[in-house]
Amino acid sequence: MTVELMNRLKRLTITLVFLIAYVSQVISQEYEETFSQFMGANTYLGEYNKQYLTDLSNCVKWVREYHAWSHFEKKNDRYFGADTTSRKDDVWARHYEFMETGRELGVQVLLDVLNRPDWVNDEHIPKNTGDGSKSSDYIERIEFVSQLVARYGSTKIDTSLLETEDKISGLGYIKYFEDYNEPNYWWKVSAWSAAGYAQYCIGVHAGSGLQTTNEYPLLGIKSVDSNAMHVMAAMAAIDTVYISEVLKACNEQIPFDILNVHMYCSDHKEYSFSPENEEHGFEAFFREYLKWKNRVLLNMPVWLTEFGWDTYKNEDGQHSYAYATPESQANYLLRSFLILKHLGFEKAFMYMAGDTDSKEILQYATCGLFMDKKNKRKEKLSYYYLATFQNILGDFVYEKALTYREKHGGNEVFNVKFTDHSSGKNVLVLWTRKIESVHDSGVKTEYQIEVQKEICNAYLIKPAYIDIDGDTTLVNPHGSNLGVVLTETPQFLVIENANSL
Repeated sequence: MTVELMNRLKRLTITLVFLIAYVSQVISQEYEETFSQFMGANTYLGEYNKQYLTDLSNCVKWVREYHAWSHFEKKNDRYFGADTTSRKDDVWARHYEFMETGRELGVQVLLDVLNRPDWVNDEHIPKNTGDGSKSSDYIERIEFVSQLVARYGSTKIDTSLLETEDKISGLGYIKYFEDYNEPNYWWKVSAWSAAGYAQYCIGVHAGSGLQTTNEYPLLGIKSVDSNAMHVMAAMAAIDTVYISEVLKACNEQIPFDILNVHMYCSDHKEYSFSPENEEHGFEAFFREYLKWKNRVLLNMPVWLTEFGWDTYKNEDGQHSYAYATPESQANYLLRSFLILKHLGFEKAFMYMAGDTDSKEILQYATCGLFMDKKNKRKEKLSYYYLATFQNILGDFVYEKALTYREKHGGNEVFNVKFTDHSSGKNVLVLWTRKIESVHDSGVKTEYQIEVQKEICNAYLIKPAYIDIDGDTTLVNPHGSNLGVVLTETPQFLVIENANSL
């Protein structure tokens, strides 16, 4: 081998090393999502939620919006925005404004299609023909979802295939479409069988087994917009048997892109619990489910699209089984997002943005960050806590739990690390709780954090009422340690030296 050839090979090797490093960095940056991409809230009807969407955007950058089929296609193939004779309000247009405002505020939408119009049938499950055992039995609903995808997805569609009067398509507003909500509900009869839901999934996913016609010009999320993502209907109860039966009925093909679940830390009878509770907390609930998911659908993302706690208790002391004090609700929401990220969920949506009735003891009526319209949508304590959460961690990336359930006497400590690689800042989110506790009780833990190098600056931020920035205090190191007093409210220890931990 000549010297010149050896030098060429050496230069080529160096170039390849740098190229591999660059590609690895690009791939890492592509999949490294900030925490604002993880946190979401449920909303209902765009024209209603638009009234506090600006404030909500301080807390979350994702919303899961319940989009009622019956509000937009009251008559077959007559969408609001086209049928202006049926009512004065143009619901379709107001929903458009909601989407526009959300884009301006940096809020992204998961669209969840609910219920059915009266013209389909009088049953809860929205089949329009047959017994629900074939995809074509759900063709009207599949058509509606497909028209939504055409309108709000990323692909321009031939206007002859659009059923709205304005013929708008390819707006690029929405990428994620949820096909239903809780098909495996367990609290009343006529639950949707796994086999029936599977047939609907097959059709709505890509229009498989269905033939488009002049009457049904668009069928299937993927066939309308190949960039769209199909989020399966959230499971009301984690039943891996149900999902397995769905997959079996689909001949082991997977007719959705994202798994989706709901979970409330309660016994569904009398009481709610903290998100870390050993029996009714997230880990206890999802332990076996996540093992199943990693065995059967290893690379599929999983979202938790409903969790929360009510805050109202009447003068007689009555409350829903999802009740927590306003302070506990605020604490639990922050801790839930952290725990769910640690468990491996890709996104989590609290339920819900605003109270439906702030003086009602019915479960889930007072889960909001805002009170209801009668109470002028006043911000609750949880609003300020979550806004502080977003302000501090929104642009940071979750790294790992440095300490998780570490015992300190009768308490346990949580220490979760976030990093902003561009600024070199680290944020540690720390809290404590009493082991085996049902709910928060005011416990505290003195805690020492060991640092490896000299710290440029360190300060502690505590969430506070009527403050979206929190209360800040400097933390002075003692030798190689930072000492903090932990509470059940997560605190944010900001360390301005990326190599200190």
